[in-house]
Amino acid sequence: MAAQKAFKGAEMTVDIRVVRANDFIRTTPRGDLNLEASCKVIQDLSTVLKYTNHFHVLIDVRDTTVNLSMSELFFLGNAVASSPRLVQSKTAVLGNIGQPEKDQFFELVARNRGANLKAFTSFEEAVNWLVFDETGPGRQQ
Repeated sequence: MAAQKAFKGAEMTVDIRVVRANDFIRTTPRGDLNLEASCKVIQDLSTVLKYTNHFHVLIDVRDTTVNLSMSELFFLGNAVASSPRLVQSKTAVLGNIGQPEKDQFFELVARNRGANLKAFTSFEEAVNWLVFDETGPGRQQ
């Protein structure tokens, strides 16, 4: 997904990589989270993204059927923040409307560790933040 952004009289293309939950959340055959495999996929994503110059990431977890515990969210947030390419980019997490406290906790963990990540329940707000907001890591809007 690419969006055009006006930048001081010129246009600039913004590259947004959309990652669906099933692309990085790995489960066991019983449907429980496989935390180790999920963290590895996040690191693999960082490796793939290192070949692009300017990008933002939109992680869409709206269709997630796995109910993550706070400790699992902590480890996943830490995995995002320990990925150098994901820390350099802006990452929007599009979460479930019914679980804002979990999305906010995930955001808090990642931001406290240096990631420029923000949780949203609205697709439009997430994309607007990725394209137009100029705040850097650790800066609140």
